[in-house]
Amino acid sequence: ASDIVEFDVASTPAKVLRTFTLPTAKVGGAAFPCGLAIGRDKLFVAVSRSNEVAEIDLVSGKVGRAFPVEPAPFAVRVDPDGRSLWVTSWGRSPKPGMMRSMASGTPVEVDQRGIALGGALSKIELETGKVRESVALGPQPCEILLVNGDVLVALANSDQVVRYRPSTGKLTTFWRSSLGAAPSGLTSWGSDRIAVACGGSNEIAVLDAKTGRAVEAYRSAWYPLAVQAYQNRLYVVSAKGLGSRGNDLREGKFNDWARTERVAKPLGKDEAKSRGVYQFTGALSVITRSANARKPDELPVVRAPRPNVAAIPIPARPGEPSVFKHVVYVLKENRTYDQVYGDMPKGDGDPSLCIYGERVTPNQHAIAGQFALLDNYYCNGVLSADGHSWSTEGNATTYFERTFGGWTRSYPYGDDPLAISSTGHIWDAVLDKGLSFKNYGEYDYADPTKGESYKTILQDFESGERNVRFKHNIGIERLKRYSDPDCPGWNMGIPDVVRASYFIRDVKAGKLSAFNFVYLPQDHTSGGGAGSPTPEAHMADNDLAVGRIVDAVSHSKYWKDTVFFMVEDDPQAGFDHVDGHRSTCLVVSAYTRRGAVVSQFYNQGSVLKSISHILGLKPVTRTEIQANLMTDCFSRQPNFAVFDVRPNQVPLDQMNRAKSAFRRLDLSKPDRVDEQEFNRQLWTLSGRTAPFPVALTGPHARGLRGAASEPDRD
Repeated sequence: ASDIVEFDVASTPAKVLRTFTLPTAKVGGAAFPCGLAIGRDKLFVAVSRSNEVAEIDLVSGKVGRAFPVEPAPFAVRVDPDGRSLWVTSWGRSPKPGMMRSMASGTPVEVDQRGIALGGALSKIELETGKVRESVALGPQPCEILLVNGDVLVALANSDQVVRYRPSTGKLTTFWRSSLGAAPSGLTSWGSDRIAVACGGSNEIAVLDAKTGRAVEAYRSAWYPLAVQAYQNRLYVVSAKGLGSRGNDLREGKFNDWARTERVAKPLGKDEAKSRGVYQFTGALSVITRSANARKPDELPVVRAPRPNVAAIPIPARPGEPSVFKHVVYVLKENRTYDQVYGDMPKGDGDPSLCIYGERVTPNQHAIAGQFALLDNYYCNGVLSADGHSWSTEGNATTYFERTFGGWTRSYPYGDDPLAISSTGHIWDAVLDKGLSFKNYGEYDYADPTKGESYKTILQDFESGERNVRFKHNIGIERLKRYSDPDCPGWNMGIPDVVRASYFIRDVKAGKLSAFNFVYLPQDHTSGGGAGSPTPEAHMADNDLAVGRIVDAVSHSKYWKDTVFFMVEDDPQAGFDHVDGHRSTCLVVSAYTRRGAVVSQFYNQGSVLKSISHILGLKPVTRTEIQANLMTDCFSRQPNFAVFDVRPNQVPLDQMNRAKSAFRRLDLSKPDRVDEQEFNRQLWTLSGRTAPFPVALTGPHARGLRGAASEPDRD
């Protein structure tokens, strides 16, 4: 994370020649080198966490001068004059009176939503080391391209390529992509074309070099980040290669427009056993000019509401009336469909993979049986960082796809403003609409004030004393203002029944908001470490919390106009016979189709789009616009029969043995554990004697049905 490696690419395989090690970042820890540029026997490096450009002498190999720039520099280019550098940075230093937030140890300017206002383009004079020009840019400025005296910059979180003309000091939009296309890579393709790698739309857009007009586009593998032209070809590196299906398709099968090679070989059987396998294999694609070119990407238009439309559960267009006035959005942690519902015969489940069936989760089974069982629902992300972003933003920005390798800058959990989508979180849209909102635990690192143990907190709660209090740490100021001051967030030492009680308190007091975010993370479990609740106890606690909040609302005045959407943030490499992303989703209301099995393809974008249509919010991300509305889950005729909570069958205070055979895992923050080791612990502790199903773990699509999203119809 602080090294730059020089290779001899003439040898096969490439041979390491030298390694340059950068100094530790001033904020502590690794430096995180990003963009590179060579000029006059010097190597210039954009050093993200050190907020500077480092100069390395290629003759001596020594690290020399450091040029301070705006926070989180990303790309660097040597000006054609050879006397200056152009640098993009993802953050801007706060001016007096501006709102600010910390990003990997450095303060940056943010707006009222807690999102970075934007980045900067800086020009460094090499002789003096001074910044001679600094231009404010939109969020996440990435690659730089110098063309005929102009400076082009791709803005991944602003969906545009901008042009800065040093001769006039003017900044203009050169090309605006479709929403969420996330342009980040740039290259000249001949004298008349510019190619743009668009990660969000999985394509290479080709622009007229003079006008900036998109003239054609080429399909790419999943999430292209970098593109380089050579003769009549484009060489494209994509972060996620062929995705889940890539593990099941023969080489060269996935397209007919380009030759695609895997950058890294798939993990061998023995290697897969010892490492987490939720690591996508990247792809190098070679595109020949004019081969299977297509029209540039376009998104469906979000249609305006129609007058005099009757209220239905999910309106076809945002702004049309819904029968629902309250939404309860419940976010949980890390389970696949088969792990929980694999034992339900009426769904597409594999009982052999069900480790938390009806005995452990009686309420969730009763809810799925009484209301609807969704057996074709998927998470967009793969771990907590991008999982929470997909769940709350309907997007995971280029920040995530460029830092999956080690999360050197930060592991974003609502606490790095550079990582957040410019379109904001779902609660931002709710608040901007003027609707009421309350958060119960999301993006909160919580601790009991006196360090009480899980058992002590549970006993205090069950006795009715309720003396335990919690410290909170929420990194987004706006979210903090709308959060329950008592309800705790992430901490595997705090039972979910405690979290649920604060939501239930407001329901009984008649204080239910229009939008309610309830975080119930205990189904993550603590594995088999000594002194922790058993995984079954964690799951039973989570299940009881779910049952209680549905029971409370269904027995209240809110039942007639409230809907629950309950999902996982990610499947965290859990095992499933259909797909590594398939997960659980409960849709609960008086209008939910009773006893139904819903096999329409849905994902986290579908949930956010459905919530947006219900609350009259315009979908703001590519994923939402393209997602299916969850209309198959509902009937237009209500059934007001209530739900009665089921008692837990596993004691909530059932603890792992004091001398456990399993290593205690670091759960102080999300994803500090080896996910494959973690899932092996859960498999063994469930009592399974069969071999761990490694082939059904991680990014596979062995049983995936056709999942193409169809456009919604009125």
